[in-house]
Amino acid sequence: MADRAPQVPAIRHSIFEVPWPMVDLEVTRQLEDADLSSDNDGFPSARHCRKVSLKDSPVSWKIFSKHEDTGAITMQLLRESWNMFKGLGLRDWADDVLGMPSTKMKIFRLYYSRLAFSLFSFLRQVPDEITTYDSIVSTIRTHDRLLYASLLHGLTHAKDRSPYPALTLDTSPITTPVKDLLSHPTNDIICQFAVLETRYQRYCRSVDLANGSYFRTATALLTLVIDQSVVSGSRILTRDILRSFRQISLEGVWNDDCHLKALARRWSCLCHEAEEIAASGRLNTKLLGLSQDLYNHRDFFSLTAILRGLSNGGVELEPVLSAFLDESRNYGQYRLKLHKEPCLPFIYPFIKDLKLGNHKAVQGIFGFLCYHQIFTQAM
Repeated sequence: MADRAPQVPAIRHSIFEVPWPMVDLEVTRQLEDADLSSDNDGFPSARHCRKVSLKDSPVSWKIFSKHEDTGAITMQLLRESWNMFKGLGLRDWADDVLGMPSTKMKIFRLYYSRLAFSLFSFLRQVPDEITTYDSIVSTIRTHDRLLYASLLHGLTHAKDRSPYPALTLDTSPITTPVKDLLSHPTNDIICQFAVLETRYQRYCRSVDLANGSYFRTATALLTLVIDQSVVSGSRILTRDILRSFRQISLEGVWNDDCHLKALARRWSCLCHEAEEIAASGRLNTKLLGLSQDLYNHRDFFSLTAILRGLSNGGVELEPVLSAFLDESRNYGQYRLKLHKEPCLPFIYPFIKDLKLGNHKAVQGIFGFLCYHQIFTQAM
């Protein structure tokens, strides 16, 4: 009888060596119910999980394995988490709040659930790696709140050697404001969501999301543009800004006090809201009309904020208005040609001049005192 060739045992792939399938909910239930007893390779068996090729899954790296570089694992986790998150739009969150989650949202939640369970299983089998992942989770804490919560969940229960509970992902910084918005809909809710989509994209890339700050849904400029005429809207803007101007002082300007910083935040907020409206492609004609009226009654503070937002949003401006955005020679065209009569000033170039030693810039900053008298009489 011919000698038989020695049989090579079939290789059992660890669930950590095969990218997670992202759409098979049944697999998730099987994995979470799986026995954590180890096979020949020392890891939980993959017999409950169908084999998945790299092209079947958006995750293209080994999820967890021994003796990996801490920095490399941290960057991979952050990158893959961002790839999952960036595919979601504000509409996906609205559908989720309404109980109709999109496929993208289901995949998103499934990803973090499996990631937490994967780390838990890995650390139960390789407890020597707990110190490594303590460090990784600590680093991720300030960069990605959702990823941190997912990994911490798996790490904590692996340390405690307690039964693994399902992960409940806290997305309240986004879902709570969206729910409040949908609970009190206006006639312009569709327009509001279109405008907020641009803000949401900025929020996703900001430290606000990483810090767990709630997504801001207030759209004061949009409401003003929709509800008010061009003339009344511009007057309301100017009146509100004047109140903030009356809080500043020469000493406060020198020291960058809270009143000056509040004025700067007000300008930035107005700029961003104008950009959001412009990017949505809605109400640009009325916003340009508002800009023209601000120009006519010389509220250059509000005007420059809105013009910058319109420009950032891709709206082409007339030359007389675009002159306000010419930064050459520290906004020289604005300061020398347009800033001649009493006005509500765009104060940034004057503050810059003042701190460079040009004390005449004080007149440019505090010229609003004369403007206040003129504006009050006109009202």
